[in-house]
Amino acid sequence: MVAVIDWLEFRPECEHSSLFTTRAGNPMSVRDLHRMFCRTVGRAGLGGNGITLHSLRHTFAVLLLRAGVDVRSLQRLLGHASLETTAQYLHLQTDDLRAAVDRHPLG
Repeated sequence: MVAVIDWLEFRPECEHSSLFTTRAGNPMSVRDLHRMFCRTVGRAGLGGNGITLHSLRHTFAVLLLRAGVDVRSLQRLLGHASLETTAQYLHLQTDDLRAAVDRHPLG
């Protein structure tokens, strides 16, 4: 969250609520964001490793879930209208399920 606050102080003044902007301060399109992301992944030498915007979104969801964020809150953070859509991001591993059972008060 600190990085977002820092960015909002750094970016040009805007008359819109978009987080990502072009250098001119206009809202960045999905295509612009995808192009920038691919360039950044390539410059970091990570191309071909399956790193996509979708994989970052998936990681965001799973890390929040593992940190104890409830699924309804996660649904809102991801902007999903349906809980079923959110559930697609939550492919839990066996270890995650075992840890959930271990946290049960009667466990």
